[in-house]
Amino acid sequence: MLKKTVSIVLSIFLLFSATAFAKTIIVSKDPSAVLFLAGSHYFNQNDFSTASNFFSKAIEFNPNFAEAYNNLGISLYKHGNAEDAIAELKNSVEIKTDYSTAYYNLALVYFEQKDFNDAILNFEKVISIDSSNANAHFDLAVSLVEMFREKENAGEITTEDLDYLKAALEHYQTAISLNPTINHAQENKNIVQDVLDYYSS
Repeated sequence: MLKKTVSIVLSIFLLFSATAFAKTIIVSKDPSAVLFLAGSHYFNQNDFSTASNFFSKAIEFNPNFAEAYNNLGISLYKHGNAEDAIAELKNSVEIKTDYSTAYYNLALVYFEQKDFNDAILNFEKVISIDSSNANAHFDLAVSLVEMFREKENAGEITTEDLDYLKAALEHYQTAISLNPTINHAQENKNIVQDVLDYYSS
C-alpha cells in the first residue's frame, strides 16, 4: 500500500539559534526578536496558544517579519485553526517571496486539508527555490498521487490524469537520487509504476 503520509511532520523552523537571538537582543534590543524567541519557547513546550500570542506581538512591532508570520501560521495550525494558519503563511511568502520553508509549511497544511492542488503548487514553489530538496520532491510525488486518486474515485480516468502518475514517478526518482535512504520512496515509486502500467495497458 502506498505510504500516503508526507515525509515531514509540521514543525517550527527557527531562523536563528537561541545564542544568535540572545546576541541580537543584546545588540539591537529589538522587541520583535525578544517576542519571537518567547513564542519559539512556548511552541517548543506545545503551548501553541501562548506561542501564537507572542508571534502576533512580534508582528505588531515588525510587520515585515516573515519568519514570525511563518511560525504564527504553524502555531495556529497546531492549535486547530487551519484557515488562519494558511492566511499567515501566505503573509510570510508575500513578504519574503523566496522563503522556501514557509512555502513548504503552506503545502503541508494544504495537503493535510486534502487540498492537493494547492499542495502541489506550493511544493513546486519549494522546488523552484531549492531543487535539491529531496523531501519536497517526495512530498510533491505523494500529492500528485493523491490528486490522481481523487480523479480515479470520481470516475473514468483520462490520459491527462495519468500525467499525475508520470510526474510522481519523476519526483520519486529525483528524491531517491538526492537521498537514496529516503523512507518509502522506492517502494512508492514501484507501486505507482504498477498502477500506471495497469491503466496504460
